[in-house]
Amino acid sequence: MKLNTLKRQQLIRQPLEETFSFFSHPENLAMLTPASLEFQMLTPAPIEMKEGAVIDYTVRPFIFPLRWTTFITDFKPPHRFADLQLRGPYAYWHHAHTFTETDDGTMMTDEIHYALPFGLLGKIAHALFVRRQLDMIFDFRKATLETVFPDTAASTHIAVAARSTNRRTIRTSRRKRTS
Repeated sequence: MKLNTLKRQQLIRQPLEETFSFFSHPENLAMLTPASLEFQMLTPAPIEMKEGAVIDYTVRPFIFPLRWTTFITDFKPPHRFADLQLRGPYAYWHHAHTFTETDDGTMMTDEIHYALPFGLLGKIAHALFVRRQLDMIFDFRKATLETVFPDTAASTHIAVAARSTNRRTIRTSRRKRTS
């Protein structure tokens, strides 16, 4: 079984405790998941997050809904929690959520190790669409977090604008050198 890794980081311009609190409420998963996946929480709210908690929900990544059950393997407020898929679309799924206090807020890191079922067919599916779908889900989540925590959006746009400006400056100075 080949393990794949997806790692994402995002600066949330909020205090560590507030950021951790938001992510440690599974009820917030619905707003962080694209509507096209038709996410539905099956575990009744409120859900007590703790090591050993089991959370059930459904997603519809294709034509039919899939039940997904996760087990909280690690819960260390306000720095980390991790979940392991017990039942769902993957042969293996382990998602660690880490929160680190910075001068600018909280750096949130997601590290997911996953494997697809069905051997060679799973590898082909990963190459054709699964990885892109995961990227789309986490891109959606990033954009949603920028609306939930507006200061995060401002800092993200500033960083993107600065990178664009730097690229133009580099291109312009290269042209001047060759002229």
